[in-house]
Amino acid sequence: FGIGLDQASALRIFLEDRGQFFFFNEKKQQYFSKWGIVSALLFTPPLLADEMFFGIHTDFSKPEKILHSAMYTDSLIFFLNLYNLGLGILVVFYLLRIAQLYTQSIGVAYFFVLCSIYGTFLWHYLRGQSLEIFQVLFFLGLAYHLILFLRSRQTTSPKWPQLLQAVAFAGLLATLKPLFVLLFPWLWIFSVAAPGKDGSWLRGTLDAVGADWKHYALWLALPTLATALIGMGLNDYQFGSPFETGYSQLNTGREVPYIRFSISFLPVAMKGYL
Repeated sequence: FGIGLDQASALRIFLEDRGQFFFFNEKKQQYFSKWGIVSALLFTPPLLADEMFFGIHTDFSKPEKILHSAMYTDSLIFFLNLYNLGLGILVVFYLLRIAQLYTQSIGVAYFFVLCSIYGTFLWHYLRGQSLEIFQVLFFLGLAYHLILFLRSRQTTSPKWPQLLQAVAFAGLLATLKPLFVLLFPWLWIFSVAAPGKDGSWLRGTLDAVGADWKHYALWLALPTLATALIGMGLNDYQFGSPFETGYSQLNTGREVPYIRFSISFLPVAMKGYL
């Protein structure tokens, strides 16, 4: 909810490079994390658990250590590791469920999960605390629920709540990094222009804009609009404008601000998600 100037000394090592970690709201005279409030909320469970069972360990008489590695006590590290273990289990769950969508062999599914963990960079996210494990989890959730919805489109009973869950995961990703809002155009394209009951892409698209438009309005359009309004509201609260993403104060070293959403970057960025 913002850090006042009277507490700025605690952020000293993070404020040396303007805009790298925090955004300064001139109107409120407060610092806000440029990665958004959800990134902070995701790490509150282990912090609250540590405070509940062992009390506050931080020495507030030395503000320069408040956000330094020295604040990590054995108990806090324990709760962070326990929390990360739970997140890792969720990641494994989604990996296994996705694998089972493409093979009936449980052995092949387990082999895929093991290869994903130990044969990719995912291992580094599972063994230590990082924001990336949330990104992996949300991406897996988005993919899994979108696949379930797309497959159900080819039946007489589409699973519309699965589409809503996919939108929810995309929204969570957008609250972590503004660039992830570019997931929504692809989410719309893949969910609308999908094969219908007869397996035809054209027929499925016509049904989406015809007979099924009310369902898409309820399960896709309204959640997307709600996500956009929430995101813009958070931007306005933290950064002073609905269209400010927190990156404008980041200096590139060329004495020019970092350009967040230049139209010229969109084709390359959209292609990158494919």
